[in-house]
Amino acid sequence: MNLAEQIRNARKAQKKTLRQLAKETGISYQYISDIELGKKEPSWPKLQRLAKALQLNILLAPADKKQGIKKQGEI
Repeated sequence: MNLAEQIRNARKAQKKTLRQLAKETGISYQYISDIELGKKEPSWPKLQRLAKALQLNILLAPADKKQGIKKQGEI
């Protein structure tokens, strides 16, 4: 599962709309939609705000490995 799918799945699991997540993060709902559709890659600060709002931890891996995010408490 790629980053875009993980963000969308986390948002939907929490029953948050794009507009609700936008309000919580200060990121426009259009930009979040583009991230979820894989049209844009979020900057590090935006990714941190999304992860915080969705209660996710960010896991970084070497460039040749997949990156991902996990729910808080999972490692």
